Amino acid sequence: MENSHDFKTLTANTNGYIGYCPCCKKYNLAYKNSLFIFNEFEFGAFQDMLEKRIGVHDFYTSHGKEVMLRTPLMNYYILLKEAEIEEMLNMMDNVAFLLQAHRRVNVNKN
Repeated sequence: MENSHDFKTLTANTNGYIGYCPCCKKYNLAYKNSLFIFNEFEFGAFQDMLEKRIGVHDFYTSHGKEVMLRTPLMNYYILLKEAEIEEMLNMMDNVAFLLQAHRRVNVNKN
């Protein structure tokens, strides 16, 4: 990442936000204590993975977490509630809607 960023928040709620940095061409999905940084393809792939529950496994804990996501790091997993996955997906759907609208406007300008 560069030192100078023109970061744009695309959607936000009390638990997180999704923003875009045109300098890095990366999407930041911050949710609770996690930060995911994706290029456009990775953002869509992560959304698809959550929607289809690919790599999402039942893992009930005494702390209310219900599912476990594998990460590329050995012995590092992310625990979430189903409601948290739904909240992230809602945020991602909002961004996908904005991106589609932005593309349509740009196509119509050209």
